Amino acid sequence: MLAYSILFDCSMDYLYGKIEDKCPNVEVLNISNKTGLSVKAVKRLMSSEEICIEDFLQTVYNYGLLDDPKCGTYDPELDDFFLETYAPISTFWSELIESDLFTQLPESWYRMACALYTSKAIKMVADNAKSEWDELPTLEDFLSWVETWETFHPDEPLARMYNMTWEETYNKEPEFIKQVYREIRYNHYYSSVDREEEYETAYWGCAGKFDRSALDFFHGKAEDWCLSGPLPRL
Repeated sequence: MLAYSILFDCSMDYLYGKIEDKCPNVEVLNISNKTGLSVKAVKRLMSSEEICIEDFLQTVYNYGLLDDPKCGTYDPELDDFFLETYAPISTFWSELIESDLFTQLPESWYRMACALYTSKAIKMVADNAKSEWDELPTLEDFLSWVETWETFHPDEPLARMYNMTWEETYNKEPEFIKQVYREIRYNHYYSSVDREEEYETAYWGCAGKFDRSALDFFHGKAEDWCLSGPLPRL
């Protein structure tokens, strides 16, 4: 089994069916289980990936802002200053997780997603209502819509055939039933359209909050970097 675990890059517990994730790194699995992060996410956070910012500093260099002999970080072994042009990605994510964005970003995102879903669902309901305006519904569906109307519009009674129940009218005057049904669905359609616009507005409001929260945080970190980063103080 050890040979198979090496061959398939997985743990022996995975081969024995004791765990569901094939990751052979027990430390990574433990962190994943404790935090709820995926194994892939844990591996990336534990990696030593860096971003090279040397190209981004070209304009700074062209303006002679890096000519300061004390620019960068002092190395006592070299007795000189050097400019670190690689930034660890893990530091970036650590600062982000420590900030209020840890809860603000997912909260705003879920609000966005729920508002978008609701807007799309309401539009689907409205479109279905519009497509059914001119169709004769089943008696059961018609009576259900009438009951809903009377519940939410007690002061707006529907027009009815004189001395006839809805069942009798349905059997004898289908065109009249279609007219009443169209009135109900017409009202429902435009009510749905209003709700759709309301939730679409809510979606863009959440999107704006999401953007502002992220932008404020990253702008603040950029300001801090200008003051305490490796470049000459401004």
